[in-house]
Amino acid sequence: MAEEPKPHGWWQTVPGILTTIVGIITGLTGLIVALQQLGVKLPELSVPKNVDLCQQLSGYAIYLDVNNYHGVIGPAGIALQQTGDGSFRFATNIVFSRETNQEFSTEINDPIAGTCKGKTISFTRKLRDASAQRYSGTISKAPAGAITIEGSFQDENDKKYLWSGRVDNPIP
Repeated sequence: MAEEPKPHGWWQTVPGILTTIVGIITGLTGLIVALQQLGVKLPELSVPKNVDLCQQLSGYAIYLDVNNYHGVIGPAGIALQQTGDGSFRFATNIVFSRETNQEFSTEINDPIAGTCKGKTISFTRKLRDASAQRYSGTISKAPAGAITIEGSFQDENDKKYLWSGRVDNPIP
């Protein structure tokens, strides 16, 4: 009487599965090389970079230039709070000091509150007279790593002005 074959465990099929996967990858690679040698233009495979530059503001200050006045947003570092939609909120101060603005008779220290998402930042500055300025800008990062912001703001009369800033370490 012949012996009945014993059932094989799952581990005995793993080498077969691995051989099949390697064969498929080798075949696809060979096909791609052959198509490229024939001059067939294949689409480039690239993973889109969803760069959220807002996150890189956390803990840093924004040194800005507004109409030749120099100020600092978040002099002690900006604290971001993530919201449910992937954006960030922050509340801090904007400071224009007498050291960097010789024509000022006193330091200006106004509260601001804003949001940031992806490469876009916007915030509102509350002035002493209870009026407000609305800032918006686009954050960019240079290949060397420097983060800058270019934008505009509107005063209480809806007049637009340009502003720019750079992200750097907070004031010690």
